[in-house]
Amino acid sequence: MLPPRTDPRWAQLVTNPSQYNLSYLGLKIFLYTVSLQASSSPHVREVAIDEVVAFFHRNERALAADIFMIFE
Repeated sequence: MLPPRTDPRWAQLVTNPSQYNLSYLGLKIFLYTVSLQASSSPHVREVAIDEVVAFFHRNERALAADIFMIFE
């Protein structure tokens, strides 16, 4: 189960995805791209968090191992 959007781990994931040993290649690529954009301003970071949360919800089943590693 995914944590709410307000959980600070979402911001941590968006700003520093390299701290996680992710297994899903699509997630790695997506987070790398989003993290580059998120560093430009606080507003862009908030939009990036929304995009990442939506990505996780759409792909929750495929990301199960990564979700467990990040949020448990």
